[in-house]
Amino acid sequence: MEIIFGNTSITDGVIGELTVTTPEPSSLVLLALPLLLFAVWRWRRGAAIVLALTLLSTFPSSAVAGRMGSWDNKAQKFLDPIPEPDNSFSYLALNGGDQLFDFDLASMLFSNKDTMIAKYGTLLFGFDACSVGGFIGNMAATDGKESSLGNPKLVRPNIGVMTATDYKSCSIAGGKGKDAFSAFSKGFNTAVDAPHPDSDAWLGAYKNASKVVQQGQELVGGKLTDQSPQYWSSADAIDGKTLKPGADTQDYAFLVVAPADKNSEGEGAGFWNDLVELHGILTSDFYGWQDAPGSKHELVVLFADGSPPTFVKDKIDWIDGIASSVNVELQLKRVHAKFTDQSLGFFYFAAHGASIGPPVPEPASLALFVSGLAMLVIILRPYA
Repeated sequence: MEIIFGNTSITDGVIGELTVTTPEPSSLVLLALPLLLFAVWRWRRGAAIVLALTLLSTFPSSAVAGRMGSWDNKAQKFLDPIPEPDNSFSYLALNGGDQLFDFDLASMLFSNKDTMIAKYGTLLFGFDACSVGGFIGNMAATDGKESSLGNPKLVRPNIGVMTATDYKSCSIAGGKGKDAFSAFSKGFNTAVDAPHPDSDAWLGAYKNASKVVQQGQELVGGKLTDQSPQYWSSADAIDGKTLKPGADTQDYAFLVVAPADKNSEGEGAGFWNDLVELHGILTSDFYGWQDAPGSKHELVVLFADGSPPTFVKDKIDWIDGIASSVNVELQLKRVHAKFTDQSLGFFYFAAHGASIGPPVPEPASLALFVSGLAMLVIILRPYA
């Protein structure tokens, strides 16, 4: 079997299901503490107060409950989640090089009056391909920052997000042609498919997806942390949600898939095979999603340039258009007002683009800078 995967390595760390920890003092605190003592000794209270407030702001926040890293199937434990830096940005890679940044999609969903989903029961987001872990902050936090997920006032309610990787890794794929697949999507599809309800639940499906990733990595001598699938749920109740819509609710599922080359026998075939399988699962009698626009449980599919790959011989009549940022916006504009406070929204995206952003100063360098600035304030202040 041909296996293709990103080889970014992340340090292992095994924790329990609740990721709440006590942080250690930062290097900035350790370096600047003597300056604080010096300021107090010289009775420069103003400078001491300013420096003290600066120091307090540098303590790292606690890890977030509800945030889980990859599921280590062998150890039967979750690994430490890999949070995205606040100044890092990623995007949906769409047809023809089109890009929809995560924060722009979040704006469509939650703030743009022409497309925003003002009411909903549950929103579930699943992502495959590269650098997708950073999407969690944009979907789950009102300010788009993963570091804000520890603040209940900034967490959007009733949202679940699972991603194939952390913010700086790529997903593992394998096979060719009709046997091509992406490991994370393959594991997810296997979980939510029959028999039911073995692992239909959102968290159970995530565990199975991580399990398949782990098996694939081990086949090539890698490890689960080379990919690090990520998970977030705003409440325990989300963990048990399934993709089965309610009997009398208006619901929408969006499948948006844009391989770089839809006709390739590797990546293109893999993304297509995963999409076809998930589409078949959702439109089965058990789930009851329907392709027709205006359906009670409507399924919207945007794929590549709007047509199936050239190797597909069967008739395909369920692609609704090009996988583009314009079409994502148009579809949301069409249906957003029809969501109710009971509606289920399911969003599945593949692929995803690299995480980018300005460089982050090393903690030690930042500490020395702030320490030097504090010393300058103390020296220049006139003696009492």
